[in-house]
Amino acid sequence: MVRRYTGWASEAMTAELTSHLRGEELRKIRLGEEVKTAREIKAEKQKTNRTLEKLKDTYFSSDRGRSLKGRKTDINRWDKHLKPLISPKRVSDLYPFDIERIKKAMADRKPATIANALELLRRIINFGVKNNLCPPLGFTIEMPNKDNQVTEYLTKEEVQRLFEVLDSWPSQDVARMLRLAMFTGMRRGEIFRLKIQEVDFNQGLITLVNPKGGKTEHIPMSEPVRQLLKQQIEWVKDRYPESPYVFPGRSGKQRVIVAQLNASGRLQGCQSPSGPFMGSDTTLQLPWHQAVNLLWT
Repeated sequence: MVRRYTGWASEAMTAELTSHLRGEELRKIRLGEEVKTAREIKAEKQKTNRTLEKLKDTYFSSDRGRSLKGRKTDINRWDKHLKPLISPKRVSDLYPFDIERIKKAMADRKPATIANALELLRRIINFGVKNNLCPPLGFTIEMPNKDNQVTEYLTKEEVQRLFEVLDSWPSQDVARMLRLAMFTGMRRGEIFRLKIQEVDFNQGLITLVNPKGGKTEHIPMSEPVRQLLKQQIEWVKDRYPESPYVFPGRSGKQRVIVAQLNASGRLQGCQSPSGPFMGSDTTLQLPWHQAVNLLWT
């Protein structure tokens, strides 16, 4: 005789329901169908309702997770803000209260930081749902308003001083890099990755491959941009003839930092509190110069 656990009376399990379940199992045995044990059934349920920690591991080890541009940042977000509060939980055990706990624990952070952490959680859950690793979340995660942007403007005198500094800057390749950002609004990472073959002087276009938005983009060249790019490419061919990059780093490899500008501070009185460059893949501090120029000409 084999004993099978079906449930407790407190779980609404009755003798009639137990008899029905037993009958179903006997029917499956007679028809040659597979009869699973309670342990097997529990294991199967866990596969489709994994803990958030396991969902996170699966997400970051997937093709999509490995190709994320901000993968390292996302993993740090998880470890710092989400893991201490919700990693052992399953999606079916999440409630709005858990989201409020995350927000409260991050109360000293900027709204954008909180929103990025919650967006990561939502991404991981959506990945789990799509791959049948967890059930859908039973509520909508309310995102905080993350409009932290502060727009800063240089006065005409500050711009004049800035150009004077750039004209006399010891590293003219870096000065041209800053001018390109000012004239085109290109992001720091886009400038670092820009290759010579992506600069088309015949068509007057700069091609941005795999930009932040994901889709290839084309930026038209103004005459100042055309001239500075020609000068820069000549400079590269003279110093790093084998490098494919317009603004290469050491040994002609892709640039990862621009210490010459980061060390410059306020650039001779140009009051830019964040410095000429901001985060590792954010826009340069001065792309708004294009709009200012339109007002002065």
